[in-house]
Amino acid sequence: MRSFLFPLFFFVVLMTTAQNGPLEVPEIGIRIPIGETVVVQGVSLSFVEVLEDSRCPEDVTCVWAGRARIAVRVKAPGREPESKMLIFGEVQGDESDDLTLYDKDGIRLIGLQLVPYPKTSTEGLAYVLLVKKDM
Repeated sequence: MRSFLFPLFFFVVLMTTAQNGPLEVPEIGIRIPIGETVVVQGVSLSFVEVLEDSRCPEDVTCVWAGRARIAVRVKAPGREPESKMLIFGEVQGDESDDLTLYDKDGIRLIGLQLVPYPKTSTEGLAYVLLVKKDM
């Protein structure tokens, strides 16, 4: 009897754990601290400055979620440096919500997030831009 129950128990445990649904793979970002440059497949990305950070702090209830605007300099081999402005959050008027930094020569680099997210008690944030390489 015991030899029958053990495989049955094992089968039931295996079937219940297999039904948890698809696993979400987190996006892995390349970290670029403010004022620094990172080279990804020959493309140089420099996180120049934070132009605006009006995002609503995590520990506050706001009417408007706010946004962050940043300046990034992109330099690819054989090309002139290009300035890009990324907006994380609400866009206004004729602004673009496109977070693509570079999309040429089979290389696509996209802005993922600006961290850290502000809190009311935080001063002098050490901003980091997260960028992903899209394939």
